[in-house]
Amino acid sequence: MIINKHICIRRKTCNYLQVQESYYESINGKSKQRKRVIKNLGPLSRFDDGEPNYLYRLRASFRDGKPIIPELKDLVGAPPPPKIKLEFDPNELSDYICAPKNIGYFLPDALYDALGIYDVLNKYKSNSKLEYDLNGIAKLLVFGRMLWPDSKLLNTGTVISSA
Repeated sequence: MIINKHICIRRKTCNYLQVQESYYESINGKSKQRKRVIKNLGPLSRFDDGEPNYLYRLRASFRDGKPIIPELKDLVGAPPPPKIKLEFDPNELSDYICAPKNIGYFLPDALYDALGIYDVLNKYKSNSKLEYDLNGIAKLLVFGRMLWPDSKLLNTGTVISSA
């Protein structure tokens, strides 16, 4: 939600304060940004204390959760959580539980689930009464192929000996 100054249509000298919210609307396949008025606060002259940058100070106080105007207190929620800065030292991997190289598994796993392969193979397994883990084997083959795309031998884990 934002606080905007709205100029009155009838009298160009009258400025009103409004609390507005932005949203997106799809019109003929194109996404357009619109604003809707949440609350009309009244003329700016009623709230202005004469100090410079009143609108800037009002927006900052609303964002911090301590509005200058009492009419805004019902629109203020919990203050935003503080920002946290994390630092990571790659030279000291022994201090961490999980090495960063294991994070690469999440992208293929999410893709596997998003494509619905798990559900299809699970349904096939239940209909054919297979006793082995079809999804586990398929995941190993697919992920192995993604890691080593030029080697079928590394994916299966078997060594073909020449006779």
